[in-house]
Amino acid sequence: MAFIVQASTTAFGFFKKSDGHKVAVAFNARLLDENSANSLAEKQALNIVTEQALAASVPTPSLYLIPEQGINAFAAGKSNKNAIVAITEGALNSFNRTELSGVIAHEIGHIVNQDIKLNIQISAFVFGFTALFFLARFIFYNAMYNRRMDGRAKLVMFAMAAVIAIIGALTVWMGRILQAAMSRQREYLADASAVQFTRYPDGLVQAFEVLENGGKSTKMENPSSKEYAHAMMFGIGGELFATHPPLRERIARIQNQK
Repeated sequence: MAFIVQASTTAFGFFKKSDGHKVAVAFNARLLDENSANSLAEKQALNIVTEQALAASVPTPSLYLIPEQGINAFAAGKSNKNAIVAITEGALNSFNRTELSGVIAHEIGHIVNQDIKLNIQISAFVFGFTALFFLARFIFYNAMYNRRMDGRAKLVMFAMAAVIAIIGALTVWMGRILQAAMSRQREYLADASAVQFTRYPDGLVQAFEVLENGGKSTKMENPSSKEYAHAMMFGIGGELFATHPPLRERIARIQNQK
């Protein structure tokens, strides 16, 4: 039963997270195109996405604008063909064209490096094991309130619920550690890809410095942000396991590539 529940939930989590457009909608994001772009900044962002997709030799991803003042961005989708890039209003308003090019190129780097697919797989796997907690709770309450069950059978059921809960907790904990470690390394790779696509390392470095020196926040208020924290370009704060390397370390790695 535990295996069936975990496998079913993992499959559900994979399909839930594989559609980048649905992920963007979960953030109340607005699709930007030639007809819906209302400002010069939004039209400029669309042009940047087209430019960087061309530089990366991938289909141009759809661009979404998230109504958040925290500076952040992410890419989502299960393949290059249906990938999306989402940026916050805070990012759009805080970065100049050069800096925004570096940020968007970074997200397209995740698409090129197939990080979006890897993120979905690991997230769905971790999500699947959280179902074991619900199964353990179901077994526990079923044993507690079942009047037809004798005391010995209830003890067996309680023990079974405890074992399933412990397995679920340990697996989720280890999965979060793996997810965070993978995310940190993939951020470095996406930074390097951004430098390759833009051919201007200082653009991404300047974007990082806006955050590091300008006191800008990367925090996001939408409840979905915690679930997708590992996919964000910058840490959203409050994560138990750090999903992103320190900005100063990312800057140092980029500058060493010059």
